[in-house]
Amino acid sequence: MKNKSKSILYAILSVILWSTVATAFKIALGGLDYLLLLLISSITSWLVLFIAIIFGIGFQSVMCLSVRELLPFALLGFLNPFLYYVLLFNAYSLLKAQEALVLNYTWAVMLVIFSVPILRQKIKWNGIMSVLVSFIGVIIVATNGEVLSMQFKNTVGIAFALLSAVVWSLYWLFSAKLEIDRTLVLFMNFTFGIFYIFIFQFFNDFDLKFESVHFFAAVYIGLFEMGLTFLFWLTSLKLAERTELIANLIFLTPFLSLIFINFVLGEKINYSTLIGLFFVIFGIIISKLEKK
Repeated sequence: MKNKSKSILYAILSVILWSTVATAFKIALGGLDYLLLLLISSITSWLVLFIAIIFGIGFQSVMCLSVRELLPFALLGFLNPFLYYVLLFNAYSLLKAQEALVLNYTWAVMLVIFSVPILRQKIKWNGIMSVLVSFIGVIIVATNGEVLSMQFKNTVGIAFALLSAVVWSLYWLFSAKLEIDRTLVLFMNFTFGIFYIFIFQFFNDFDLKFESVHFFAAVYIGLFEMGLTFLFWLTSLKLAERTELIANLIFLTPFLSLIFINFVLGEKINYSTLIGLFFVIFGIIISKLEKK
C-alpha cells in the first residue's frame, strides 16, 4: 500500500474514532464523577503513549530532557489533559451531547482570535468574518434556535463548553511552537497532567461506585479520544503528500458524531443544532480562505 493510501486510511480511521467519543463521554458520565473519569482515561492514554515511546523513539529521549526542557510541558500538561477535560466533561454533564459537541468545536475559530496576541499575526478580513459567522452558530445552539429571545438554556454548561474551546486553542498554539517529536510532547503533557489531576482530586471528594460499562467507557475515551487516535492522526499527517487535504477530513467529525449521538444515546438531533453546526463549520472554512 502506498503512503498516500495509508495516510487516507489512518485519517478516516481517526475521524471515525473521534466521532464516537462524544457518545462515550455521556455514557461514562452517566455513572462516573468527572474527576474519576478524567483520571481513568488519562492513565489509559498515558500507558498508550508510554508504549508508543518505548517502541518508537525510545525512552532515553524522555530521560535526556533537561529541567529547562520540562518547563513547557508543565504548562501544557495543565492545559491538556487537566484543565481542558475538567471543563469539557463538566460541559457534557450539564448539556446535551449534541450541544456540547458543537460549542466545543468552536476551538478552531478561537485559534483565529488568540493567534493575534500569541503568534503576533494580523487578523484579516476572513478572520473577522469567521468569528462573526461562528458566533451566530453558537447563539443558535445556545438558545435552541430561539435567537430573538436570547435566553440561554444552560448558561453554566455553555460557559464550560466555550471555555474548553478556548483552552484547547491555547494549548494548540503553545504546543505548536515546540520542535519536538509530537508523541513525546503528548506523553510529557499527560505525565504532568496526571500529576495535576491527583492534586486536584486530593482536595475534592468523588464517588467510587460505578458499573463496569462506565469504567470501560472511560478506558475507551483514554484510548480513542486522548491516546491511540492521536497517534493514528500524526501517522496520517506524516505520510500525507498534502497535509491540508487530510486536515480537511476533520470537518466530517461533528456530523458523524451526531449520527452516533442519535442512534446510540437516543438523543433527537435538533434542527437548531444542525443549523448552528453549519454556521460554526462555515466560519472555520472562511478562516482558511485567503483574499485573492
